[in-house]
Amino acid sequence: MLILGISGPLFSGRHTAAKFLIDTFNFTEISLENLQTPFPYRDGHKYYLVLITSESDFAILNKYTFSYLIWIEAPTSIRFRRYKRINKTATLDDFLDLDEKIDAMLQYQAKSVIMNTKALADLARSLNRLDLLSRDLNRPTPDEYFLRISEIAAKRTNCMKQAVGAVVVKNGRLMSTGYNGTPFGAKNCNAGGCKRCNSLASEGTRLDECCCLHGELSAILMASDTDGGTLYTTLFPCLNCTKNLIHTGFKRVVYSKEYSAKDSIRLLNAIGIRADQVKPYQEKIIYPI
Repeated sequence: MLILGISGPLFSGRHTAAKFLIDTFNFTEISLENLQTPFPYRDGHKYYLVLITSESDFAILNKYTFSYLIWIEAPTSIRFRRYKRINKTATLDDFLDLDEKIDAMLQYQAKSVIMNTKALADLARSLNRLDLLSRDLNRPTPDEYFLRISEIAAKRTNCMKQAVGAVVVKNGRLMSTGYNGTPFGAKNCNAGGCKRCNSLASEGTRLDECCCLHGELSAILMASDTDGGTLYTTLFPCLNCTKNLIHTGFKRVVYSKEYSAKDSIRLLNAIGIRADQVKPYQEKIIYPI
């Protein structure tokens, strides 16, 4: 189920976008009044649409877990030209007075922003790219979910070079988390605990001098059971971490950022372990046309 809110300044294309979604994807338009009463479910309908013009409107929409707000945007000059088509004697001041009635702060609440500056076909293309019907916009996929946790783990790093986080997952359950930095009890890297990192050594060099534990290995060491599991990591694993994940029985690696590690790739391929790159889950999507 999806309750889609559409907002934007005057003549940005809000109503055009709504009509496209209704005609193309069979969205059912409802009113704000509908959202303040027991929800008006309609047989065979999973997708609902409502126009939002103020923060108070958004507060009503936002009470629903499966709501999603889109902001349709266009430059003032373009919107004024569109307005002049129906009101040829209007001045820019007249238009701006009307435009103030739409709460511009709603654009910061929106999960997706679409720049509607060209033709209807371009607006339709951007709406299609949102993939509204085939994915759950408010729920990350399992891969996105566990990668998000690894991103949060990375924020615990004390390494001066870069932040890396990882999690171990087995049968859909989180087994452990890890991040890179010096071992427990040692002086933190960002306090001078690792001379190699603090000398800003080039990526992949002088690793034998590094006192920091990699995020992937940290997660592996903290897990009670890894056999048949999946390692999620913000950075593709180095050769040493790859050897350790192979030896501890992992069947899959999911990563978000590339790392120059040809030997790791060759070894994973030789063993038959899948390595999938997944883009991080995005809270806000902007589609310029």
